[in-house]
Amino acid sequence: MISANFDTPITFGHAGSANGMDCVGIDFSDKNERSWTTAPLVEMDIRLPAAREDVTLLIDAVAFALTENKPQQIHAYFGGSFIAFWFLRGGGIMSARIPRPLLNGRAARLSLAITTAISPHDQDHGDDQRQLGLLLHRMTFKVGQ
Repeated sequence: MISANFDTPITFGHAGSANGMDCVGIDFSDKNERSWTTAPLVEMDIRLPAAREDVTLLIDAVAFALTENKPQQIHAYFGGSFIAFWFLRGGGIMSARIPRPLLNGRAARLSLAITTAISPHDQDHGDDQRQLGLLLHRMTFKVGQ
């Protein structure tokens, strides 16, 4: 489980703060501060402090694309509740508002369903069988945005 504080980025990669936590579908082997999602469903258990207002989730990522520059399609859920749908082409910061009632100080699951994740092997670009979707750089929970 990732214990996070508001306004403090959760980082990825081998030395990132998310490595070693309860995450599914993320490859932490990159020596830089970034990690590939490796499955169409990415999940991480996160414990945030209780909040007095809605919180904004910011995810800094780059979409995986081999051909045709198609955008990645991402559905985001927090604690089982739908919070956002994004199209991401290239890189950028995805933003979603998490309603205050979902932030009760207990652990909750953040799920990213990447419906367009694809394996480079399936596109005849090498032997990599992972279903890549996003290159994650950092994730931050902000209060009052």
